Amino acid sequence: MKKISFVIVILMLLINNLTAQEGPKNSVRVHPVYAALNAVKIDYERMVKPKGSIELKLTFTRLEWDTFDNSLGDYRGEIALLNAGYKFYLSKKKNGPRGFFLRPGAVGGSFSIKEKFGENELDAKALGFGGEIGYQWVFNKFIKGLTIGTSFEVNKYFYIDKKGTSVGNVDPVIPELNISIGYSW
Repeated sequence: MKKISFVIVILMLLINNLTAQEGPKNSVRVHPVYAALNAVKIDYERMVKPKGSIELKLTFTRLEWDTFDNSLGDYRGEIALLNAGYKFYLSKKKNGPRGFFLRPGAVGGSFSIKEKFGENELDAKALGFGGEIGYQWVFNKFIKGLTIGTSFEVNKYFYIDKKGTSVGNVDPVIPELNISIGYSW
C-alpha cells in the first residue's frame, strides 16, 4: 500500500505542472456503490489538454464470503488496485472534464485471498489493461464544481504469484458499471 501511495504522490506532482484550458483542471471523485460493498474507490483526474486528461483510480477492499455448501470453503481477502489511463473527451461542443469520454488504461495491484479453515491461499500481483466509456457532468451554476459521472469499464487481469509464475486458474475479464460523485476545480 505504501508503494501505491508513493506512486500516486509522484504522478500527481508530475502532472501538476501540466496546463489545460480555462475551467476545471482537477477532479476528485468517489464511488458510493463501492462503500455499500465494503470497498473504497477514489478517482483523481487532471486535464492536460482541452479534450484530454490523465486519470488515476485507487481501489481497496476487504472481502469475506461464506459458501453455502462448504465445497469451496470460506474465504477472506484483500484487494488493492491502481488504475492509470488517459481520457479522450469526444464531444465537439464541450471541453473536458464534461461530456462523453473514452479511456484506455493499465492496472496494477495485489490480491491476497485465504481460506478461513484450510490450507488454500492465493497471494498474487495483478497486471492488466482495460477500457472505459462514459459520460461526466460538471455543474457550475447551482452547486459549483459538483461532478457526477457514469461509465462502463472492462478490465482484463493477469495474475503472478510470489514465485513469479502465472496463476492459471484465475482468468477473469471483469466488467463494472461505475457511478461517481465528486468535486472539480
